[in-house]
Amino acid sequence: MFKRYLFRVTVISLTLISVRTCPARCDTIYLNNGRKIEGTIIEETDDNITLDITWGSVIYKKDDIVKIKRVKKKKTQPRSYAGRKDMTLLEYAKFFWEQFNPVSILGKQYYKLAKKHMAAGKYNGAIFHLTRALACGFENADVHNLLGRLYLKREVPLKAKEHLKRSIQLYRDEIQMHMALNEKERVKIKSEEIKETIKLLNDK
Repeated sequence: MFKRYLFRVTVISLTLISVRTCPARCDTIYLNNGRKIEGTIIEETDDNITLDITWGSVIYKKDDIVKIKRVKKKKTQPRSYAGRKDMTLLEYAKFFWEQFNPVSILGKQYYKLAKKHMAAGKYNGAIFHLTRALACGFENADVHNLLGRLYLKREVPLKAKEHLKRSIQLYRDEIQMHMALNEKERVKIKSEEIKETIKLLNDK
C-alpha cells in the first residue's frame, strides 16, 4: 500500500516539475481529470503513451486521455562532419576545437582589441595585442596578416615579411578546411586574402 502511494507521489512530483521545466515546444496531453501534462512523446502503442517529462518518463493509458496536442517536429540536419566533402570525424573535431577552445576565444578578443587600436591609429597598442594573441597560442592567419601589415607601417620589413608569409600558409590551411566543409564563400574570401598578401609582399 505504502509503495503504491509512494509511486503515485513520485509520478505527480515529476509531472509538476515537468510543467515548469519543459521547453515552449512540447507535446501536450489532456487527461480526463482536467490535468494538462507537457513533455515529449517518446513511445506510443495502441493502449499507452510514454511521455518524457525531462526528469523521467511516465506512461499514460489512452483511456485516461481526452486530447493529444502534438508539436510538429522540424527536420533539421545537424552541422556535423557527416555528408561534408572529404571531412573525417578527426578533421571536424580539430576544426571545432580550433573555433571554440579557450585559447581561440582569448585570441579573438586580443585580435578585436588590436583592430580597435589600429582604427584609432595606435599602432603600438595594436602590435601589443596581436603579439599577446600569438603568445597565448592563437596561431591565426588574420593575426599574422594584420601584424605583418603593422610592421610594414612601422618600417620593420623583416618581421613584416615573416608574419605575412606565415599568414599565407595559414590561409591555405583554412581554405582546405573550408573546402572540406563545402563553404565556397569562405574559400573565396581566404583566396582573396592570399592574393592581396602576395601583392603586398611583391610591392615591398
